[in-house]
Amino acid sequence: MYHHIAPNPDPRKRNLTIRPDTFQGHMLYLSRRGYRTLTSQELLRYIEGNLVLDRKAVLVTMDDGYADNYVHALPVLKKYGINAVVFLITNRTEKASQKNGAVNVSMMQDEAASLGSQEEKEIYLKWELVNDMAASRLVEFHSHTANHVLCSDIPMPDLIAELKDSKEIIENKLGKPCECLCWPYGAYNKEAVEAAKGMGYKAIFTATPGVVRRHSDPFSIQRVKITDGIFMFKVKMAIFTNPYLSDLFFTIRGFLVAACRWRLRCDMSKNR
Repeated sequence: MYHHIAPNPDPRKRNLTIRPDTFQGHMLYLSRRGYRTLTSQELLRYIEGNLVLDRKAVLVTMDDGYADNYVHALPVLKKYGINAVVFLITNRTEKASQKNGAVNVSMMQDEAASLGSQEEKEIYLKWELVNDMAASRLVEFHSHTANHVLCSDIPMPDLIAELKDSKEIIENKLGKPCECLCWPYGAYNKEAVEAAKGMGYKAIFTATPGVVRRHSDPFSIQRVKITDGIFMFKVKMAIFTNPYLSDLFFTIRGFLVAACRWRLRCDMSKNR
């Protein structure tokens, strides 16, 4: 799970940003080590038991649809033949497409410096760039809702509109099915999942840490957030593509998270 690929990250976005040279190091490692980079359809076929993987495999995902994915990530994906999925916030892509001018690195930096709110400072892909990326046949696009809302907290009619509108515009703009959804902020509930199924989504991606196994739930796909340097990326790949090591890692992680939550509740009780 990636977000920004940018050389000069906003300090408030450091935990969501990878430098371009680091991203290239990640993709070079995958290429040299013979990793298979899956499409979303291949991932679903694997989950369903209809695809046998004869080597280690990953699915590269990028959330939100930032313009730096085009400027900095696409050339690397092309260089190494890496497949990737980008989850678009479609109303922000629409707004970006209404602005004039080509996208380049200096423009992105100048425009961000001159704007006010944090949301405005985020520069998103235009549809022309989305189509250019899709034309590479390496990058596919799916829904991150229309407005990047908390899908666990909004009324059902609003949720249905978020899921429906984003799906339809992606399909209309690209002429391809939009069958995958990624929850903004990783927030969802049972009602949201059922609504997404009703909209025709066949796979839903979460922000929950974890790896995909054969017969995993396609409506609760776990991912690994990547904000590391090249060395730690290699360590993560070694752990998460080994079933025994990944099980041990997430068991220990779950224990530590539970312990931290218990300690926090105890501290809060003492302060009352």
